[in-house]
Amino acid sequence: MQDNQLVGDIEPETIDNLEAGWRGSLGVITGEITGYFSTKENFLFRDADGFNVTNGRTRHIGIEAAFTWAITPSLSLAMNGTYARHTYRFDRPVNSAINATEAIRFGDDIDTAPRTLGGARLNWTPTPERLVQVGWVHVGRYFTDAANQNTYDGHDIFDLRTEQGFGGFTGFVHVRNLLDTAYAERADFAFGNARSFPSAGRNITIGLRFQY
Repeated sequence: MQDNQLVGDIEPETIDNLEAGWRGSLGVITGEITGYFSTKENFLFRDADGFNVTNGRTRHIGIEAAFTWAITPSLSLAMNGTYARHTYRFDRPVNSAINATEAIRFGDDIDTAPRTLGGARLNWTPTPERLVQVGWVHVGRYFTDAANQNTYDGHDIFDLRTEQGFGGFTGFVHVRNLLDTAYAERADFAFGNARSFPSAGRNITIGLRFQY
């Protein structure tokens, strides 16, 4: 507890969730899609003034989908994505001027929660022993502070993986961040400054597996 803070009643934290979805196939396409509505109440956290808050509330509404398309017997495309709104459902002002961007307002997006996430993998298997895969990962734009005044633009990353089996061995090459994109593993805004935790640049892993 902080100076001038009164002891408050702490209620049990609750999460209520409703989901509805579909799973099945349409010809050469199989997949599933799910929509959800969720609320969380009475969660405990420490605000930017250092006070313990006992009545945090959030709401989460979104849709998720994942599909696989068998283009040919040797070529397939797997896709997944989500669009969601994660919002605060209460007000919490902040008295400290340097932490003003951490003031919470009803209806604002939860910081560091992107509305869009997704990815895809294109797989080519000309023979059972050979694989070539190109992958894409998408992280959408998100707010880096609770007051929704600062943002991170998001990023798109590509990977390349190839494997070749021979005998009991499998050789592989995996190139992560194929285009050497500069992006943040995590970004936020603290003490009046934007901060980012940078990812590694392009890197290559070469390996050999043996199965017996």
